[in-house]
Amino acid sequence: MSFFRSIWGDYFFSVLVLMVSLGISLGIAWHYQKSTNDLVYAGFSKAAQDRISMIRNQLNYNVKILHSISSLYNSSDSVDAREFHVFAGQLLEDVGFVRGVSWVPVVKGPDRKAFEKSAQSWAPGFQISEVDEHGGLSPAPLRDHYFPITFVEPLRDRKYLGFNYGSEPARASLLERAKTLRQITSSEKIELLSLQEPGVLFAEPIFKTRNEQETLQGYVLSVVSLNDLVSAALTPLTYEGVNIILKDTSAIREEDRILHVHSSRLKKIAESEILEDYYSRRGLSENAIINVGGRQWEVTIQAARGYYSIETPSTSYAIIGAGVVFSTMLFFFMFSRINENDRISRKVSDRTGELQQAKSQMETILFSTKDGIIGMDRSEKITFCNPMAASILGYFKRDIMGASFQKLIVPSTEDGEKSEETGNALRKVLESGDSITISDQLFWKRDGTSIEVEYTLSPILGDNDIDGLVLTFRDISERRQMERKLEQMARFDQLTGLANRAAFLDQLKMAIARSKRTAKKVGIIYIDLNNFKPINDTLGHAAGDIMLKGFADRLRKSCRDYDYPARLGGDEFIVMVDNLDAKDGAIRMAERLIENLREPFKIYDKTYQMSGSMGLAFFPDDAAGHDELITHADSAMYKAKKDKSLSYALYEKP
Repeated sequence: MSFFRSIWGDYFFSVLVLMVSLGISLGIAWHYQKSTNDLVYAGFSKAAQDRISMIRNQLNYNVKILHSISSLYNSSDSVDAREFHVFAGQLLEDVGFVRGVSWVPVVKGPDRKAFEKSAQSWAPGFQISEVDEHGGLSPAPLRDHYFPITFVEPLRDRKYLGFNYGSEPARASLLERAKTLRQITSSEKIELLSLQEPGVLFAEPIFKTRNEQETLQGYVLSVVSLNDLVSAALTPLTYEGVNIILKDTSAIREEDRILHVHSSRLKKIAESEILEDYYSRRGLSENAIINVGGRQWEVTIQAARGYYSIETPSTSYAIIGAGVVFSTMLFFFMFSRINENDRISRKVSDRTGELQQAKSQMETILFSTKDGIIGMDRSEKITFCNPMAASILGYFKRDIMGASFQKLIVPSTEDGEKSEETGNALRKVLESGDSITISDQLFWKRDGTSIEVEYTLSPILGDNDIDGLVLTFRDISERRQMERKLEQMARFDQLTGLANRAAFLDQLKMAIARSKRTAKKVGIIYIDLNNFKPINDTLGHAAGDIMLKGFADRLRKSCRDYDYPARLGGDEFIVMVDNLDAKDGAIRMAERLIENLREPFKIYDKTYQMSGSMGLAFFPDDAAGHDELITHADSAMYKAKKDKSLSYALYEKP
């Protein structure tokens, strides 16, 4: 009996150990199976989300391209073909899915011939055309408005220059929707002219306000190939075995809603098989809704047949038959590794999302800013430039990258000599790490012309040192020209080109201050034209203006380089004769002017004689300040005017 009890006890203990071991092994196998399934789901979800994200990023990049070209048009009164080619060419570098961009202005029917003639100056044979019944391009019939392709990039699509976008219902509908929504708008799936394959068109309207009235100037268009869009989005990815379906849920007809069907399997799959799985929702599937130019796109990612399947691996059976110790160790090892992998995966995913968002924001800033931005290393070698920098300087991006900043752009002074200011500024920023702003400098463009710029130099800080520099600049040529024009209008007489009263007083004050230091005399000659009013009243103001401009020319010829003539108003003029040792210098000038006035003036093929009365006064002999000096010269002029025998008179103290 004891023998049997002993055998039964050992057997029972063995069965108990086996059952415990089997339970542990089954638990480990179950957890391994669940982890495997989770990895399958996670792998598919990762593949799906990556593809959706890449497609969304590519569409956003297309929007950035349109916004950048729109910024170019909004920041300039006019954009010519070369500017469009250079700027758009920068944006389309290495962007395969955007097959082209173009500028489509609004042309009124009566303006058609003038517009075509203007375009033919840079595009011989340009004419507004439409697709005829044979599928070719023929001159467009008479219409109230045209929407011709005027600029196009790349240039290989020039054969479509002049094509009237408003001549086809689908394209005309796109332009009308963009005008109404006043934002980037996409079309339904459409047959692309240049590719003869399905694609989508995007249009952004350009409005400008002139004379307090806002008008539509035209549209910036981009052409996106659906096949290239999906292919470009998938190129960086390594996952295989998914089907991709793009669907335009905004389309009215069901047959128009499917935009594109694609499979990333190496083996070609029939489109019907993919759509069968799509409509039956067979297998793993994820989708997302994307707003594309005012339309709703549904992006669906499905597992292809034979991929991401859920099966019980043979490893699970091997785990069941393993020993308790091995099973327990394997269980804890797998459990710890799975948790660690999940933690690392979440951390990498979060960091990747942050970097993608930061990159997207940075690209938006660099593409949309109206300022040129150039990055350099410590040796002044250009390592980065945004499209606006290349456009302002007239270069392609590839011509700028890697070049020496100073050798390429050659900062210079107004007289054309190389400026040391920028070189000193570069060195100062590298040494101090402080930003510097230069408000008045010239840069040379590629075509040899110069532009006035203001720029800021800032350091690029590394871990322990300054790694390089960032230069932000803008073209201020138009602003400087306007400032000089305003200054000219504020300080010079618009009819004669002589200085006005305000500018003359400034010069007189400085001359009197110099006279006090140098003991030299300052003389002024106050001039009033005789017999001007009868000529002005008889022949009219236009004749009077001719007389005044002619007198101003003779006045300038009578002056020395350092004398300062001005028009006070009407027929009254004044001259400052500076740096005199004696009064004789001013008297000789008055006599020269009298002699020059003796020559008759020719107005409307007739000659007229003109004379003038002049009064002379001198500092410091006749006055203590500028106002008193002018008053005394005016008094002397009236003395000469009353005495018909005098052409000029010197001021005499009472």
